[in-house]
Amino acid sequence: MAIELASRADFTLAHFRRAAWQGEPVAFTKAALARMAEARAQFLGLIETDPDITIYGVTSGYGQHANKRLNAEERKHHARRPPHGPAVAFGIPGILMGIATLIFWLGRNQYVKIPPTGKNPHSFVAVVQSALKNRGRLGSFLDGARVEHPDEAVEGAKAVFRVLSIFAFIPFFWMLFDQKASTWVVQARSMDLRVGTWNFEPSQMQLVNPALVMLLIPVTTGIVYPFFKRLGWELTPLRRMPIGMALGATSFVIAGLLNVPVASGQKISVVWQVLPYVVLTIGEILVSVTGLEFAYTQAPLTMKSVIQSFWNLTTAAANLAVALASAFVFFSGTALFFYYAGFAYLAAAGLALVARRYKVVEWYQRAPAPQPVQREAPLAEPA
Repeated sequence: MAIELASRADFTLAHFRRAAWQGEPVAFTKAALARMAEARAQFLGLIETDPDITIYGVTSGYGQHANKRLNAEERKHHARRPPHGPAVAFGIPGILMGIATLIFWLGRNQYVKIPPTGKNPHSFVAVVQSALKNRGRLGSFLDGARVEHPDEAVEGAKAVFRVLSIFAFIPFFWMLFDQKASTWVVQARSMDLRVGTWNFEPSQMQLVNPALVMLLIPVTTGIVYPFFKRLGWELTPLRRMPIGMALGATSFVIAGLLNVPVASGQKISVVWQVLPYVVLTIGEILVSVTGLEFAYTQAPLTMKSVIQSFWNLTTAAANLAVALASAFVFFSGTALFFYYAGFAYLAAAGLALVARRYKVVEWYQRAPAPQPVQREAPLAEPA
């Protein structure tokens, strides 16, 4: 039996449960449909008769069109647009992820495959726990673990802590980077979103970032890095990351300068946001892509997963850093851009200083050498 909705009073939790969990059909009564049609006609009439009225709606992108009034031709244009619902919003990324998974699967034989070995008794956690238990017996903090673990495991744990001295500064970059999906989108809402014949949504400017990542990674790897190497100043990972963090801070300075006319009510073109997006994307390549490479090469063979997990934790630490910075912020509006940029500039300087003292030790994962096959001696045949 269908659930009949005659008024707002019929939108109850019991009806929601019957429709969502038990799959019962839902139908509006004829009286309810008539009242809805009457209300729609009154609403359209109000829009046509009062040219100064502003309608504030609640949608997925509320606010950016609150003061915009569509003329008759624009209303017809929007009415003719096909509805793109969840099927398109989730379907397209799903298809692209399927393609990416297929490509990954096709290249599976290009990776070094190490068979699982079971629980490691000399893991990073085991070494640290042993060091805590035996602290003070030998030299440094981790040397106390040598009582229960081999030297290789202890040196591997030390390598993890050395890498963490570099990772400690990375959250300040993500603190800026993740705000391109919030602060910069809010800024775009106050800008002129029309570019030629195309009306952009504020969040659509973010497409600049992934597009540039795909374009600039081959350029930096194949042209920029070799060029600096030929000049005698190689862009090593420990040089790239501080530069990338400084570029991230610079992108926020540029965004802050753009916000000066925006805050005063000027409608500058949203195309201006391409400039900070380009600078931020270059910084991302120098920090994120390089950081992943650095994390892998600096991790001992038994500590690579540990290092990668700590790298992923830098994003969570960035969210915490934003929360802490927001709690102590004394600025608002345009000054907020420069406030966060200042944090990143300080982090870039700190990272550069620590990187100068870092001792690089590369641990590459290589395929295990093939083992000789033991053949049994042939049995002598009777004469």
